[in-house]
Amino acid sequence: CDHTCINTDGSFICSCDPGFHLISETRCEGRGNVCFDFCCYCEQNCVNTYLSYHCTCNDGYTLGTDGHSCNDIDECSTGEGSVCHHVCINIVGNFSCGCNEGFYLTDDVVSCEDVNECDLPNNCTQLCLNTDGSFNCSCKDGFTLAADQQDCEHIDECLTGDSHCDQLCNNTMGAYECYCEDGYEL
Repeated sequence: CDHTCINTDGSFICSCDPGFHLISETRCEGRGNVCFDFCCYCEQNCVNTYLSYHCTCNDGYTLGTDGHSCNDIDECSTGEGSVCHHVCINIVGNFSCGCNEGFYLTDDVVSCEDVNECDLPNNCTQLCLNTDGSFNCSCKDGFTLAADQQDCEHIDECLTGDSHCDQLCNNTMGAYECYCEDGYEL
């Protein structure tokens, strides 16, 4: 036998190593496609070599220590995920980028830009000021921001003393008017 001889009762049987087959009762010849014979050993890819094979893995995977299995690479913990401007999200065999709240992912799928919340429906009753990743409400002159940080409350300048009127003050919505007692002019 070229490779392996197995004793039987009153005879023998020859067998061949992986990648070979019997061409006569005692002779072995290489098949040339070991991967075909042992296709199930590699989890992802099998590469034929001379009378043998080795396993490889697809992009995003690394070959396991057993030489057959493939393990996901966490690109977010390697330098590859550092292209993401805000958040790296590992997915099996790859990664994707995400953005913090108040930002959106641009067409290049790695950059984040601020969402202008003032262009969207919001709860500001008068003015909206966009900030990086958020927004703030504010009020027109003669109003002050309420405790809820969204509504505006009218300021009575005549009561607060902010009117700068010498004599009489008439409070109006968002402002005030000065006027004089009888016999005086502005």
